Amino acid sequence: MHIVEIPMEKRVTQDRFSALLDAAVDGVFVINSSGEIEVANQAVERLLGYEQQEMLGRNIKYFMPSPYRENHDQYLADHMRTEETKIIGIGREVEAQHKDGMIIQIYLSVGRYDDGEEVKFVGIMRDLSELKKSEAELQSAESEIHELVNRLAQVSRIGVMGEMAASIAHEINQPLTAISTYAQAATRLMQNDPSQAEQVEKTLEKINAQALRAGDIIKGLRSWIRDQDTERKSCDCNQLITEVVDIARMEAHNSDVLLKMELDTTELMVMCDPVQIQQVILNLIKNSIDAVDEFFTNKIDERRVVTIQSKRLEKERIEVSVSDLGPGIPADKSEELFTPFFTTKENEMGMGLSICQTIIRSHGGELAYENNPDAGVRFCFSLPTAV
Repeated sequence: MHIVEIPMEKRVTQDRFSALLDAAVDGVFVINSSGEIEVANQAVERLLGYEQQEMLGRNIKYFMPSPYRENHDQYLADHMRTEETKIIGIGREVEAQHKDGMIIQIYLSVGRYDDGEEVKFVGIMRDLSELKKSEAELQSAESEIHELVNRLAQVSRIGVMGEMAASIAHEINQPLTAISTYAQAATRLMQNDPSQAEQVEKTLEKINAQALRAGDIIKGLRSWIRDQDTERKSCDCNQLITEVVDIARMEAHNSDVLLKMELDTTELMVMCDPVQIQQVILNLIKNSIDAVDEFFTNKIDERRVVTIQSKRLEKERIEVSVSDLGPGIPADKSEELFTPFFTTKENEMGMGLSICQTIIRSHGGELAYENNPDAGVRFCFSLPTAV
């Protein structure tokens, strides 16, 4: 029997190559043109759960789950015939199968080289299991934070409605009082002069209109404070503002404060969650109403005004602002203004501006303020357009 000795230099080179492979953190393997494994380092063993001797000589497809396993031989044969590539030279995420049957997410990159007249392929695989686990945990944490913000936002909306309870009651009381008055008038008409059927019919129509008005007020409030999932969609910014001002007028009327809108006349479409953005606008308006009402004790003072504006900015953004001529923000309170539980009012949690800031940041903006040169303060935020 003739024994062929391996030259010392080649043996040293092979030893260095093996040491280099085993030192690699990522799995490295070499297959021939038939798909059989010729080399596999220790990282491949750890990743797939096989001993090296179990892998050498076996087709690489046995370490793949379906449908990769069934398609691999045909893909390799097509490549050898046409030299067209799908993943060679391009890394991508794929699946491998552990010895115990578990599916493993890996990042695989494959390169081709010619070993004399033979074609070989070198594959490098990286285990993505921990990364995928971390991504799943991060996504779960983000979902929990998202849900928490939604819950806090809903509590804040209910809180605002609670603070506006007197104004809401006054607003609803108006159509209810009208209904009672019209009903009594209709009753008297029928009792005194049954021939006044036409006049009674008109009175009943007024009753119906006032009942619908009361119903619309209650429906709008219930819709605004109910628990609901957030939904980003294209919205007319001016319409969002107008709807909020309709609600805020209850509080403003009760406090003898004038709400003035100065809206951009061009179409301002924004991408946002309408309920959340309206919550921010209402909070800002209510804060200004409170500040003005407290600062100007004379109910007929012309400065008892809150101005709501919209305008188009550069770089596909739209700004909404709420300003007043009240006392402004003291310099020593500026750093605490948006922190949770900070408030200058009695019997309030101080979550309003903090939640508003969170909502605006989640929309890719920043809630900011500046004291006006003459008097008062201006709060503003911007939103991306719906382009």
